[in-house]
Amino acid sequence: MRIINRYLLREFAESWIAVTAVLLLILIGNSFLFIFRKVGSGDIPPDAVAPFLFSNTVMFLVGIIPFSLYLGVLLGFGRLYRDSEMAALGACGVGGLGLYRPVLLLCAPAVAVVAFLTFVATPWAARIEQAAKTQVESRSELSGIEAGRFNESRDGRSVLFVAGMSDAGERMRDVFIHGPDPDGGRGLEKARSARQETVQGHSFIVLEDGVRFVGEPGAADYRVIDFARHGVRIPQSTRGQASLRRAGKSVQELLASPHKKDHAELQWRFSLIAASVLLALLAVPLSHTSPRKGRYGRLALAVVVYLTYWNLLVVSKSWFGDGTTPAVIGMWWAHVPLLLLALALTWLQGGRRIGRAA
Repeated sequence: MRIINRYLLREFAESWIAVTAVLLLILIGNSFLFIFRKVGSGDIPPDAVAPFLFSNTVMFLVGIIPFSLYLGVLLGFGRLYRDSEMAALGACGVGGLGLYRPVLLLCAPAVAVVAFLTFVATPWAARIEQAAKTQVESRSELSGIEAGRFNESRDGRSVLFVAGMSDAGERMRDVFIHGPDPDGGRGLEKARSARQETVQGHSFIVLEDGVRFVGEPGAADYRVIDFARHGVRIPQSTRGQASLRRAGKSVQELLASPHKKDHAELQWRFSLIAASVLLALLAVPLSHTSPRKGRYGRLALAVVVYLTYWNLLVVSKSWFGDGTTPAVIGMWWAHVPLLLLALALTWLQGGRRIGRAA
């Protein structure tokens, strides 16, 4: 490899890695806060944090790498234009199509990473996340109960308050339950202690030494019932194992599927690889600027182009999955405007240079 190619490759790679790290830290931080809010509200148990965070990280990387590679090449060339190094390289005969060589060399590992994440890591992470969700949904209503706070049931119909719990978490004391009664009204129960029992595959919370209030206070049918032992059935999740998400399906499963949405998912994965290469190639002519404009002179325009292209990809996936776009066209039409833009910018800049040379 020529010295100049190694120099340019190192410049682009450093920018690419830096942009990837910054974007990933921002997204993971937001995801981390969102998950911990769910843990704090009792929707997610603490032991499910790792699977959700791992799945989100993999999903973020798949979407980040094409964009970070695009910005990495753009910022690398921007620094070279700002410091007039591109003018020096042009005076030495380095320019034109020769500038694409280090970009393509950088695209090789980027495409390999995107392909691995898209076809291997993402389905694996999606399966892990789905298994964690299924496990959370199949847990009983008493899992995640915290003493000293009001715990709402999943259906929102009952509220449980526990003043304290034993060290092993097997016995609760000073328990209050507000929820529907068998007659269709609302009832309130309180007990000195309670524990969970399983009878014939059904879970119950057994209240001991308590009292039950049934009906509306002041009404003629209002009842106060003392009991020594009373069981309340705990509803279990009836969802069972959910159908596998498309993001968790392998390439073989997507190919064998008769559904168009599965075929759109497969083309989406290949489109991410194509997007990585096309965006990196577009960054070469798009980064052309004068030293006075600085390193970030074309950054705003580059972001607008990326957002437009990404929205086209999303729309093309939706149209193909809904059957609006025929299978022959699929999602590939969304790449054409970006390719034409890259060719047009390259031709215009080459024409200007030829005109100045004449």
